[in-house]
Amino acid sequence: MTETATTTATMTAPEASTAEVEKISKNKQRVNELKARTAEGISDIFENNKMQEYLDVMARFHDYSAGNNVLIMQQNPQATRVEGYNAWINDYERQVASKEKGVVILAPDYFKKTEEQDRVNQITGKPMFGGDGKQLKETIIVTIPYLKPVTVFDVSQTYGKKLPAHKSPELNGNVKDFDLFFKALKEAAPYKFSLAEIEGGGKGNCSFKNREITINESMSESDIVKAAIQGIALLKARESEDAKSHELPPKEPETIFAEVEAIAYTVCKHYGIDTTGINLERVSEWGAGKEVPELRGLLDSVNKAADSLIKGVDSKIIELTNDRLPDLTPPVPEPPQDKPAIFGNISYRDIKDKKHYNVHTDDAPKIAAELEAQGVKFSAKEQDNNKTTFAVSEADSETFKHVEKTFNIIGNTAFADIIDRQYFPHDNNTAQKIAAELETQGVNFSGRIKGNKTTLTIGAADVEAYKEIEKAITGQQIIAEQPAKAEIYDNFPLSDVPPPEPPPLHSELPPPPEAPTTPTPPIKTETPVKAEKTAKKEPPETPAKAAKGKENEKPTPKKTIKQRIAEGKTSDKGEKQKAEPTKTQSKKKEEHEI
Repeated sequence: MTETATTTATMTAPEASTAEVEKISKNKQRVNELKARTAEGISDIFENNKMQEYLDVMARFHDYSAGNNVLIMQQNPQATRVEGYNAWINDYERQVASKEKGVVILAPDYFKKTEEQDRVNQITGKPMFGGDGKQLKETIIVTIPYLKPVTVFDVSQTYGKKLPAHKSPELNGNVKDFDLFFKALKEAAPYKFSLAEIEGGGKGNCSFKNREITINESMSESDIVKAAIQGIALLKARESEDAKSHELPPKEPETIFAEVEAIAYTVCKHYGIDTTGINLERVSEWGAGKEVPELRGLLDSVNKAADSLIKGVDSKIIELTNDRLPDLTPPVPEPPQDKPAIFGNISYRDIKDKKHYNVHTDDAPKIAAELEAQGVKFSAKEQDNNKTTFAVSEADSETFKHVEKTFNIIGNTAFADIIDRQYFPHDNNTAQKIAAELETQGVNFSGRIKGNKTTLTIGAADVEAYKEIEKAITGQQIIAEQPAKAEIYDNFPLSDVPPPEPPPLHSELPPPPEAPTTPTPPIKTETPVKAEKTAKKEPPETPAKAAKGKENEKPTPKKTIKQRIAEGKTSDKGEKQKAEPTKTQSKKKEEHEI
């Protein structure tokens, strides 16, 4: 029983491979660098009066951690919406533009490994022994969490399908959607809300005993909404104190008020409400002289409270309007199509012992992002043939190969272990479905992703099983593709036209055709008698001399050997003799005419 249970568990949650463990170990240094950078950023926010800049970022990325908001602020403070490379492609049908450098943040992940421990009775909790008196053992799977660096890109760095535009409440001055928004605030708040006259002209009161918030109804709609948010922020700050009261000493009043100001500013900024009157100097003054862990604690509390309130209001707006969440993403102009570009994190000339690797241009940004996350120095250049060439040092060549394989290679069997390989190309979505079914049925396969195509490699013994799966998913069968024999010459394409054959030797030329029987018309000359006498005194006229005497005639262009063969001529001499008849031939023609 134990072995069966252990085997099943191992199949559903496989142990981390050696490569994954090495990758995690290598990431630790990069993670520590980002943590140190975050600590420096937090100190800079409080010491150099950058709280408003930081909260502006948090207002747009309230569902990101405080630490990641610091990293976004340091690398791209104007970002409005960030996603991973694959998320932009798969979820939004947008592509990251070339030469764009992403923002590196930290993301949680985990891996699983097997451990052996003593088996205990689930009811009594006592150890269990076998018939031989030995303690029974069992194998368990342990989940180990860790942080890893990931690269994200802002919407302004992408192009493609337009993002859906949604209406958002107009919350400046006299609020157009005041009734809707205020109702959503009331339903999201943990206390009761009411509007009433406040003696002395105050903004409002919060009664913890009666669990009620009262807002001065004589204010403008914008001020009413702002005061309501401040009241809820106060409750959120108290909630966090009550939740931790059994673990930590109670918060100082100044700490609570600093949190209230920061929470209110973040929420108001998120919805476009005027933030006049919110005192952020109170937050900076509170942080004077405090250490980074305490400063980080306040930012974490503000982040959690603001995120909780924004999500609560948004969910109520959806319930009240049956509409989607407001999308505050500004319109992004489509970037021009870039020409082949150079990108990377180091100059090409600074890479020692260079190694070059060609990848498909569509895969280049995600490989670059992973290399960046792992701290690998590289330079890359887009080629005109839809390929991108990466240059890395010899010391990083194995890391590059592993990164490329992570993105481009799929399957449950090494390519080299597949016997009598046959190849089946598909689009990526179809290939993923087929691969999942092959995995389920235990069919050995390997696959390589290239752009939007994936080629699956199957052994001859498994082709029939593969075809059944393929037909069930696609409704048709794909004929196996044979690998290109001249794949090594990818960069040197061969011409489809065979080279011309060498001309035949003179001895190989065909014999000349017989002279035509039909007489040709005589050549008329101005003084034929004189020409005849001249011919008697001088040797026979050569073709060269005859041509020299024809000053008014244009020379006949010389034809190639193949052209002459096609016309039945064997030499230049024969050709000219045909064009200029000899003296004897002229005499015969004259007699024939008479």
